[in-house]
Amino acid sequence: MGIYDPFHVINRLFAEIDHGFREVEDEWHVQLPTISVPSFTQNDDVRVYSDGKTEKHFKNGALHRLDGPAVITFGKDGKPLTELYYIEGERTTKEAIQAAKAKLEDEKIYKVYLGNKAYTINGKQLKEVKNFIESFKTQQGS
Repeated sequence: MGIYDPFHVINRLFAEIDHGFREVEDEWHVQLPTISVPSFTQNDDVRVYSDGKTEKHFKNGALHRLDGPAVITFGKDGKPLTELYYIEGERTTKEAIQAAKAKLEDEKIYKVYLGNKAYTINGKQLKEVKNFIESFKTQQGS
């Protein structure tokens, strides 16, 4: 997203208005209406909706998030009250999300250059190479 992305401008505007509403609620002990205009962050059909009290992450129209909870409900203090995890619309656990993320990292493809030669390796192999280098450094330091 660029600096002049209209979604970014709209998101910031509504976030500022909603933040002002929550400050008035806290100060005057009243309940003001929630701004229900969704805010969207677009990136490869990934959308984030927030009304200031609940944040929902979608991909292809289904609740989905691999880097955290797909649904977060916030308290008046702004701290998360509940966190729900989803992969492609299916409710799951935090552990399953972490396992799915680790699997994606292991399958990711990297290009590594040694001297003048390029090698293509996956994330799991890259971890093994890093561990080998660290153990070699440790042995050299002893």
